[in-house]
Amino acid sequence: MKKIILGLGIIGIIFTGCSDDKKPEASSNKNVVLKLGHVNGDKTNYHYGMLKYAEEVDRLTDGKVKVEVYANAQLGNERDMVEGLQLGTIDIAAVASPVLASFVPEMSVLDAPFMFKSYEHANNVIDGKVGEVLSEKLKKQEFNTVAWMYSGFRNVFSTKPLTDIDSFKGLKIRTMENKMHIKTFEALGALATPMPYGEVFTGLQQGTIDAAENATDNVLTQKFYEVTKNVGETGHFFTYIALGVSDKALAKIPTELVPKLYEAGTTSALYQRNLLIESNKKAKEELQKLGVIFTEPNKEELVLKVKSIYQEFKDVIPEELVAEIKKLEK
Repeated sequence: MKKIILGLGIIGIIFTGCSDDKKPEASSNKNVVLKLGHVNGDKTNYHYGMLKYAEEVDRLTDGKVKVEVYANAQLGNERDMVEGLQLGTIDIAAVASPVLASFVPEMSVLDAPFMFKSYEHANNVIDGKVGEVLSEKLKKQEFNTVAWMYSGFRNVFSTKPLTDIDSFKGLKIRTMENKMHIKTFEALGALATPMPYGEVFTGLQQGTIDAAENATDNVLTQKFYEVTKNVGETGHFFTYIALGVSDKALAKIPTELVPKLYEAGTTSALYQRNLLIESNKKAKEELQKLGVIFTEPNKEELVLKVKSIYQEFKDVIPEELVAEIKKLEK
């Protein structure tokens, strides 16, 4: 399996201009503590990636900047945390790309169905021009992107068998609050049901929903296998996790240490991306031992069914970014 190589160039580009003449001088003698929030569990590769970030920040700043990691939505759901960054009440937040599309519509290009062909493809996209453009747009929303981590390819886990395209007809599936995600599943004939991720287990248990979707390792770590025994390996979306720092948090840090937050992002993103790939592989093996059935619905049929989504969202999916992503497929 190929290891993912994270380029340094994009980090340097993102950092350019991250501080300006209006930034107040922070005391270089005072240690700073920043709180980082995310919505996933504390036994996930997601969480381990955040811990790695905290470790790297501590190392690179000689302990002058500390990052405390809060899992399980302790600091709020993802939308709340983005708004907290803008208000300056949250220091750092890890937020999935579909949620960020509510703040930067152009982020929707990352959420188009079946856009990405491989992890290597996804890596080349976000560490190149596309990542640069989107990071600049996020910066205008007071979301300073220090790292792009992965949630990865999303599959459907369900209480019902997922054998073919007809399996999606009438399927009540939890989606993120993202228009493209909702429309994609509606195009497949499913009943898209947005709800907070923390309610998914109970929803499946009580029959409020039939299915949800996420990376395979999440089915294991969140124990969804206790209420679902079917996983359809659709790989319909690829989800990035952007790690954003608020303007207010950056202003707390001595100017000479700010680049260290971006450098820490480079190292921790590389670590988390590779960890995700390995953990998904191991999770599938473990889930199969637990009686979960994996199927592969015909992807060509699925792709054809959702083809109209690209036309429907053409106003928010920049053609030049789509072209750049397609160019990097090989």
